Amino acid sequence: MGKINETNKKQQFNWFALAIILLPNLIISLNTYMLQVALPQIQLDVDATFTQAQYILSAYSLGLSALLIIGGRLGDLFGQKKLLVLGLVGFLLASISGALTSSPDVLIFIRLIQGGFAACIQPQVLVLMRQEFKEDDQPLVFGIYGVVIGLGFTFGLMFGGIIMSANIMGLGWRNIFLFNIPCCLLVLIGMKKLDIKTKLVSVKDSSKFDWWSVGLLVPSILLVINSLYQIQTGAFYLELLLILLGSVGIVLFFKIERIRKIQHKSVVVDTELFKNTYYNKGLFTVFFTYVAMFSLFFIITYYAQYGLSKTVGGTSLIFLTLGLGFIFSSLASSHLLAVVGKSILLVGCVGMIVSLASLSFSILVMPNLLSPLNATLLFLYGGFLGATTTPLVGIVLQKVSVKTLGIGGAFINTVMYLANVIGVCVAGLLFQYFLKASLDNASLKDYQHAFSLSLWVISCYLVVATIGCNMMLSKSKLN
Repeated sequence: MGKINETNKKQQFNWFALAIILLPNLIISLNTYMLQVALPQIQLDVDATFTQAQYILSAYSLGLSALLIIGGRLGDLFGQKKLLVLGLVGFLLASISGALTSSPDVLIFIRLIQGGFAACIQPQVLVLMRQEFKEDDQPLVFGIYGVVIGLGFTFGLMFGGIIMSANIMGLGWRNIFLFNIPCCLLVLIGMKKLDIKTKLVSVKDSSKFDWWSVGLLVPSILLVINSLYQIQTGAFYLELLLILLGSVGIVLFFKIERIRKIQHKSVVVDTELFKNTYYNKGLFTVFFTYVAMFSLFFIITYYAQYGLSKTVGGTSLIFLTLGLGFIFSSLASSHLLAVVGKSILLVGCVGMIVSLASLSFSILVMPNLLSPLNATLLFLYGGFLGATTTPLVGIVLQKVSVKTLGIGGAFINTVMYLANVIGVCVAGLLFQYFLKASLDNASLKDYQHAFSLSLWVISCYLVVATIGCNMMLSKSKLN
């Protein structure tokens, strides 16, 4: 009886640990979307230009994507719990600083730093979920992880609007930064109760950390991603040249890492990870799945606010329809995975393609995205999206060795943020081209036509993702 009680107590403690580990991931996700609804007011209050306002929003993703790989490696070296605590403390201080500043340039810098500390947090979450839970529990654990992501994008815009409307103490948009303080403190208090002592590389090796390679990788990633954001604003060929330059830096980094590995020196990225063809095909699948997702989110926002003249609240309701489908399927994903197996990824991709193809025809007849038919199709798309993305990360990481688990998780998240940047850039260019008029001068018919054609492009991304799923689930060479 004593052993049974002890087992139950341990199981309850593990679920408590999951709640504490996943809360910072929810904070990171919410901060990606909450600030967007407040951006016009921030621009006015801090006297920022339109370009500065864009950077206030995007600097967070820039910091995240540039440092995720480093955050994953540092977690492997010094322990995931230490890096998680460090990231939370840094994120907390950056949030306080963001609430106090009135300079647009300082706010951009703070958002970049905030994203950097978020990059210390996110890779550790994936590793700790793998290490702290039994293999039988992991489908449910990663299902909850998917729900957290769904909550972030479903309620991020709405929650940002609620905070702005509440205007506590007359602080307006600053409350979005201050909201992070109690959340971070709650997690830090909870972390003290967690008995997590993971360290995958010896302290001796950590003293030989290759900071020179980091100095090459981070600026190269920043250069590529920043140029992708800027490519729509003009100077196309210059930005293309900078993307090429940054790409050369990234390729050079991996060549240096391969040489250091052969020489038995400490490396930032263990290139053994990419000998796992299963993992490589998983990255391919993740990229195209998320390019499709972020592209759709982007064109929904523009179609709703410019084509349908929806308010921020009305646009949020559209995302809520999609998000509810995502959350329901995420909650059921562990059961679906047990019944259907990994083929759930193929079912989800095909379901998304059918939903979007149907919506592309429906939107030409019925422009309102909240009409019964269109809302149902968005709900179904969200359901198939949840059925795909919720188990996807866990399935990709399933066959990654423990020694490369942290960096493997970091690469997945980096690919997701790159998919965000590339998806939005391409969707913006194509949507404008399909529109054949400026945003202010285009008619509703123009918007319907552009939205419908954009859905077909997104469906093509999902066809490629389906091919990636099929390749991944076929026999692959494992590390």
